[in-house]
Amino acid sequence: MNEETTTGEDPMLTNIFALVAVGLLLEAQSEGEAGMRAVASTIYNRAGGQWEKMGEVVLKKSQYECYNQGIDAAFEKYADIRDDKSIGIACRIVA
Repeated sequence: MNEETTTGEDPMLTNIFALVAVGLLLEAQSEGEAGMRAVASTIYNRAGGQWEKMGEVVLKKSQYECYNQGIDAAFEKYADIRDDKSIGIACRIVA
């Protein structure tokens, strides 16, 4: 079982949320909400609908291009995104 933070949030779930949201942005931001929803659907299906497995799915080798160079490289690309609308859409989809 994952340890909760002092705010009551489970850090593993927060990490999964971030991994999936960043993945949606980097894989399909240029395709808008429909593209991000399509990527989210593939992640969901590959994880068998199990939230706990979604982080593993996005990080699996050669599955999602944005993570092929590792988490740090993906999050560096994410840091360059200045499109708040797309960030909001990705977060709503993951939530």
